[in-house]
Amino acid sequence: MLHSLNFICNEIFGKPDIGGIEDPPYTTRDQLRTADALATIASSFRLDFIAELGDNFYHNGVTDVFDPRFQDTFETVYDAESLTDVPWYIYSRKPRLGRNVHAQVEYSRVSERWNYPSLYYSKRFAIPGIEGASLLLIMIDTMIICGNIDHNEHGTPPLGPAEKRQSLKQLGWLESELASARVDCWNKDLARYKEISNFVSFVSHFYIRYFSGKPGGSAHVNIPSALYY
Repeated sequence: MLHSLNFICNEIFGKPDIGGIEDPPYTTRDQLRTADALATIASSFRLDFIAELGDNFYHNGVTDVFDPRFQDTFETVYDAESLTDVPWYIYSRKPRLGRNVHAQVEYSRVSERWNYPSLYYSKRFAIPGIEGASLLLIMIDTMIICGNIDHNEHGTPPLGPAEKRQSLKQLGWLESELASARVDCWNKDLARYKEISNFVSFVSHFYIRYFSGKPGGSAHVNIPSALYY
């Protein structure tokens, strides 16, 4: 018997990035094609969840939980029957797309599919059929940790956190989450993100996977104890 936990991890609301474009009707042809592809995958394979990696709602974010962009570029786009019961786990990533990022958090109380309980959070998934096996999804907000980049200077490191206290608080939380996941080896320097501006960490016991929504390109790096995507 094959035991599996199936998920999709990507920037998949549409192009550019996940929230469509800033002008009506907001959705794009690429976004609609993505929705069709997701529906096909979900109808062929049981999806346990979708992890969405930002950026949300170009270019000005949303105003409140009643903002029509939630409907125009999420609810009515990913409305195929095969997707209606699949939970989405969200994070925002870029402050310039978060005019009211807390409205995106609050929308978790409105939509049954939209899960964004906090600016950074974790969720554990049991792996079916394997006693004690699980996957830990850790969504982190690297804008809090290391700040944004200078978009006028290509290849420069992040500018540093706007609030160092909040940065250290999240790093402490991340260290605690990884320790609780029974990971025996990880490099704390990864949390400084000198190379990768943001990522999602998937931890399954002694295996770590880092997924970045948009590090300026695509790459697969394999080092001992960790994989980067």
